[in-house]
Amino acid sequence: MSMNPRVNSCAVALLAVAGCITPPTQTYRSTYQNVRTGNEEITSWSNLAEFGVQEQAGPGLEYRLTDRIIDTQTRSSGPDTETVLHQPSLDLIFTAGALTWLQGYELQEDRSLVDGAPDNELQRREMLHRFDWVPVGLPRLTGWVDFRTLEDDRFVDQESVETLVEVSEVRGPIEYIYSLEDEQTDDLLTDQEIDRREHRFRAAYREQSADGRLSTTLSVFGEERSVITRSPTSTLAPTPVFPIAGLSVVDTTPQISVLAPNAALIDNDDTTSAGIDIGGFASGGQLDVNMGVELLPGSIVDTIDLVTVTPVDPLQAPDFNFSVWVSNDNNFWTLVTPSALFVYEQAFRRFRLTIPQVTDQFVKIVNTTTSPAAPSVFVSELRVFRTVLGPASSKFEVEDSIRNAAWNVSWRMHDDFLLTYDILLQASETESGGNRTRDETRVDNSLSALWTPREDVDVSALGELRKRNDSIQLDEETVLVNGRTIYRPLDTLDITLNYTRTDRKRESQGDLSTWATQLGASAQLLETLEAEVTAEVNSQDDEQNLRVIDRRVVTASLLAEMTPELEMIFGFRKEESDVSGANAGLIPNPSEDRYEMTAIYQPNDRVTADAQLEWKDTFSGQGLDQRYRLDWLPFQDGALNMQLNYDRIETRSSVDERIDSYQVLTRWSFDPNVLLEINYAVQVPDRDDRTDIVTVAFRATL
Repeated sequence: MSMNPRVNSCAVALLAVAGCITPPTQTYRSTYQNVRTGNEEITSWSNLAEFGVQEQAGPGLEYRLTDRIIDTQTRSSGPDTETVLHQPSLDLIFTAGALTWLQGYELQEDRSLVDGAPDNELQRREMLHRFDWVPVGLPRLTGWVDFRTLEDDRFVDQESVETLVEVSEVRGPIEYIYSLEDEQTDDLLTDQEIDRREHRFRAAYREQSADGRLSTTLSVFGEERSVITRSPTSTLAPTPVFPIAGLSVVDTTPQISVLAPNAALIDNDDTTSAGIDIGGFASGGQLDVNMGVELLPGSIVDTIDLVTVTPVDPLQAPDFNFSVWVSNDNNFWTLVTPSALFVYEQAFRRFRLTIPQVTDQFVKIVNTTTSPAAPSVFVSELRVFRTVLGPASSKFEVEDSIRNAAWNVSWRMHDDFLLTYDILLQASETESGGNRTRDETRVDNSLSALWTPREDVDVSALGELRKRNDSIQLDEETVLVNGRTIYRPLDTLDITLNYTRTDRKRESQGDLSTWATQLGASAQLLETLEAEVTAEVNSQDDEQNLRVIDRRVVTASLLAEMTPELEMIFGFRKEESDVSGANAGLIPNPSEDRYEMTAIYQPNDRVTADAQLEWKDTFSGQGLDQRYRLDWLPFQDGALNMQLNYDRIETRSSVDERIDSYQVLTRWSFDPNVLLEINYAVQVPDRDDRTDIVTVAFRATL
């Protein structure tokens, strides 16, 4: 749900109490930047002015008034450009007893001027009516109506209305929340209408025995949502495919990466960051971010939207590049395209990628290129679609529903023994274009135990059975067993033994089996010396892809305080792998060696220096990565701060490559409200042109 109608730093508090009074603020910022790559040079100037005031206008009446203007001019060998952003807003907050009413108005105008091309002006208008009623002893009631229009001279003309009603209450051991959200969007240029409706209900009951030994929680959840797209006859319309999970990781070897959960990528809130910056290196951005989703088996995807928190300059959008990969196990990935075709739609703040149809359970994109001078570009959402041809009726509907119940009971049988049981019952259905594409029931059972027979021993065990039956797609059963023992023979020594096994069946046939045994130890050898070592043996039998992977992994690390000013960290990882089976040759051998060393030197409070060296030898090549950084406060009052960074990434493979990056950052604070910043960054690849970036920024807050 896009629960996001003008919720800023004070909005939540304002809906509860008429407080959060702040004096008027004015902020001015001016930035100059020069970027030179080879014979190409781009110069830009950006000026920002912000004003904000928030105060009590009378009993029960408060207002917030803000305005922001940003003017950016760019000069290069190509057409000169200028963009102007103007964003005023006004919020009125009325409070009467238990009722709070917010009336909001916001206008955003983006004007683009390009030499030799027609000017374009984009306008976003929003009017919000929101109330929050919190009566004593009664349920809390929240609702809003949000009117939005989006229009420019040539490309977009949309109107949308979003409404929500929400009821919630906490009464003793019971709490619940119900919401009904409806959004209607009309695209006046394409004559397309999109109606989205969502019902959600969640309730929980919690109880604990008087002696605290027995506790239980029962919860139920239900969601129904539908998306109806009305298009002119026989037009192509992207229909949403609903992911199970959002995933992301930073990894330079996308062929064998494992993505970790990132729920923010699919929370349907496109104004908050998912913690991923794909901007240029000079602004702190990061290449090689793997961003993906897990889908239901059998899902079809041919369009991917990468939504950004703020718009990207259309002139910089072509500097981005995304590769697309698919997988069925979130481990080994197949390349779909090294450079996906995309269109950047500034009005919607999204890169829309078009790819060949894929049906794998995991889909991800990797940002492989970004202009070094590009500003920070934070990602908010990753959405996937399937393009379908509109039928003669010009109406296409997707309906999705989830209903589940969960029960958890924990019983402390003795002071040293805890037993926990969890069960989840879930039914899910999806209908797309009148065809049932999912009819799934799921039952997850897990039983875990924690035993502490002595102060120096902890033993835990977990058994889990997951069953998923789908009459349309496939049946799946997974059995998970995990056992762990932690032994502390000394105050300075921990020994851990861990065993995990997972067996997955699909359609009653063996599909994927994995097991791993790991022995680890961590020790405080001396007051200034810590060590950790692990040895692991694991195996993966992938019957679907006809391959078996056996691994033997040893890792070790040492943290040493050499002197009060110097700390050293040494790390080592060695993995030997054997890949066998009919399709063993389709994946790279994941064997690798890594050696790491980090030194942190802090002679006083004003100087910190650190150096990181990593030697890697993997299937993709070998090389030494080097990173050096120096933070320096020349004066005790902290008015002047200097930071020096050096980064070398070196790879030796079929094509040797080395990239050196340097950065010098100086900040001069005239007083707490006035700041001058000078940033010089250089990127020197041995196979391409060098890039120099000079940035000067001045900021004042009054």
